[in-house]
Amino acid sequence: MSLGSPRLSILTPFLNEEALLPEFLAHAALLLDRYAGDIEWVLVDSGSSDRSAELVRDWCRGRSGACLVERDLQNTRGPSIGRALNHSLRSVRVQGDWVQVVPADCALSQESVRDILQGLSAVTRIEWFCCPKRYEPETWSLHLYSWIQNTLRLRALGRAVWTNGMAVRRESLAISPFPELGFMEDSLWCDALIEHQGRPRVLGQIRVSARRYYPDRTLRRIGINFLVISLYRAARMLPLMPIEQVLPRLRRLYLSLR
Repeated sequence: MSLGSPRLSILTPFLNEEALLPEFLAHAALLLDRYAGDIEWVLVDSGSSDRSAELVRDWCRGRSGACLVERDLQNTRGPSIGRALNHSLRSVRVQGDWVQVVPADCALSQESVRDILQGLSAVTRIEWFCCPKRYEPETWSLHLYSWIQNTLRLRALGRAVWTNGMAVRRESLAISPFPELGFMEDSLWCDALIEHQGRPRVLGQIRVSARRYYPDRTLRRIGINFLVISLYRAARMLPLMPIEQVLPRLRRLYLSLR
């Protein structure tokens, strides 16, 4: 059922998500059926070595509004969500007026998609938008963490990451393409969008799997995230060296602390 709003192209990058994809694809199928003509789904394999691509290929077969973009075999520069997304845009003709990134460990409810489509149909022009997030299953620490991210980071500062379902007008990608540096690409892209488009509008809500926050290490993982993001922001405010040199150091620190 169409709401008469601009079509939304949802891009989902994935890498070795065989265990997660069945539930994700079942949910995506419901949204495609509910909003046929309003949304399309492009799933982007970043070079999976498990059965992820096979599962998505079978799911897309004969399904209107869905397609799989597989890894660029000529590209051996290592994993990069931005590189995978840019490759997908070169490989298929994305139809939507808007392009939204929804990782495979995230989900949009039918109500959120409805609210997003209605928001994009409003008279007031929106340049880009993000969704506040909710972790599932939610513990007290993740509830507090999501409140900090949604209230302080997203609404107050306009800062977002992939799991906020970042979305832009398709033509804006010519001005602010996806970064391809392999680490904190979402923060880099957010900075570029704020520079060129201003702060994002907040629409809908996105559910995020809490799988990365192990039950016995949640606070440690949250602390590591805060540390790395704080160091990144400091590097942007005090540019003592190019950010291309800072990010590999931050990545090594992040991996060592995990």
